[in-house]
Amino acid sequence: MALVRALVVRLERLAEAVVRLDFEAPELVGAQPGQFVHVLCREGTSSGPLLRRPYSLAGVDARQGVASIVVKAVGVGSRWLAARRPGDVLDVLGPLGRGFSIGVPGPTPGTVLLVGGGTGLAPLLFLAQRLAARGTGPEVTVVAGFRSRADVILEAALEATGARLVVATEDGSAGRRGTAAHVAQTLWQEASRVYACGPWGLLQAVERLRRADPRPVEVAVDTVMGCGAGVCLSCVVPWRRREGYRVTGWARACVEGPVFDAADLIWEGCPGAGA
Repeated sequence: MALVRALVVRLERLAEAVVRLDFEAPELVGAQPGQFVHVLCREGTSSGPLLRRPYSLAGVDARQGVASIVVKAVGVGSRWLAARRPGDVLDVLGPLGRGFSIGVPGPTPGTVLLVGGGTGLAPLLFLAQRLAARGTGPEVTVVAGFRSRADVILEAALEATGARLVVATEDGSAGRRGTAAHVAQTLWQEASRVYACGPWGLLQAVERLRRADPRPVEVAVDTVMGCGAGVCLSCVVPWRRREGYRVTGWARACVEGPVFDAADLIWEGCPGAGA
């Protein structure tokens, strides 16, 4: 983990109120897909949000020492961050948290299935890039879910990884009609391993698929993080920790996560249960 004064080098507008920021951060070249950075969304000591904002890494270019995040401007902090321009400097802490476990390179039967929604596709893009860089292994299919064609992001970047991209929109204006989870269900049987990231409703739907037809599933959870260092306990999620004969406990998304084995979470206590 490092505190980085990161120079913004590129800004790409992906959709309405959604941008991709690339910034110089050679300290992050060892980051893994699924890890995140904590960004101070104000000018130094000026007024503005007191707490940092967590953003999953959308990629790290080790040769150039450049990292990427995807920002959707929805609040004061994210609007400030989305308004940055090349030449601006960001105060970034990272890499933080636990990333996806990719496994051992080599031929594996079945497809690796990546399921994401909206800006939850950011860490899955990084994961698809890392899987492609291995050169060998199973085919990768990415199911990318959005509300409509206007919300589609990262399409070209995901296709550039060599993965098979399946776009799903709830209104049917692009790709297949339905949610990412609905489309993932049609591809579930061919998958040997599944990775998911997005809103809790999507993750809960993926968990229902896992319970109906079990296979290894890892999920990156989206939750409020105050400190990013496991101290404030604002980001805890219920998980299975063995204490004698009892199975109970809480995990800090910023330390034990944000990536979890789906089988270790107590989904009935997570947001979106019963939806």
